[in-house]
Amino acid sequence: MTQLSWILAPRLTTIPQSHLSSWHEGRYNPRLDNHIANQNGGRMNITFERHYRGYAVRQLIEGGFTAHHVLTSKQGVAVHINVFYFPCWGMLEKLAPTWLADMPAIIKPGTATAQVTQVMVKSMVESGLVPDGAISLICGSTGDLLDQLDSQDVVTFTGSATTSQQLRVPPNFVKQSIPFTMEADSLNYCVLGESVTPEDPEFGLFIRKIVREMSAKAGQKCTAIRRIMVPDAQLDNERTALLEKLATIPVGDPSQTGIKMGSLMNLAQQ
Repeated sequence: MTQLSWILAPRLTTIPQSHLSSWHEGRYNPRLDNHIANQNGGRMNITFERHYRGYAVRQLIEGGFTAHHVLTSKQGVAVHINVFYFPCWGMLEKLAPTWLADMPAIIKPGTATAQVTQVMVKSMVESGLVPDGAISLICGSTGDLLDQLDSQDVVTFTGSATTSQQLRVPPNFVKQSIPFTMEADSLNYCVLGESVTPEDPEFGLFIRKIVREMSAKAGQKCTAIRRIMVPDAQLDNERTALLEKLATIPVGDPSQTGIKMGSLMNLAQQ
């Protein structure tokens, strides 16, 4: 979305002081809107929030101008670059606001799982529910796509902090003031309190949480726990409990009944 400022009102210097007193005192005065509209032939409607309204009034008193902010869609395209471990909902959560904003989308999924995204996009297009041109898909390199964008386009990125830093500073982005939104790596950790012992329910919760984070998507996600902090006195107990719990998780093809953890996406993830 973008904001357009329209100059709506010429000099208006006949606002009664009684109508303004409540603004100086921090209270809302609906009579002010009516008076300004009447003075301007009913053509102007002030819709500022409270903290803007006071500013607008001062500008009118001093013989200046006021602006009306209008929200409208950008005229370009939304480019969504997604990480490999979010081939499904990572795309869908970005498509929703994009289409609500009346913009077409170009999806660039992570190459390692692009085939999953391609099947989804193909199904969406074939359903007939998506208007022609509303979605495009690029699997693999984008070439010079980012160099062709301008101020009417937007770019979002989900992935590593290293890649995001490279994407946000190309000369074209700076020159065109292209909006860039990134969701990068997080450094999550789990800490066991010094007073917690294996007999406490918090100890079991601690182990279950770690195991879930290690096994869901085989740990291939940005929100996975990366550091486990345990008091020295409980280090052996924690290690033993964690290994025992991990040993109960069957690894294999997740499409098979009873399999809770699949393999890594590719050798690069080892």
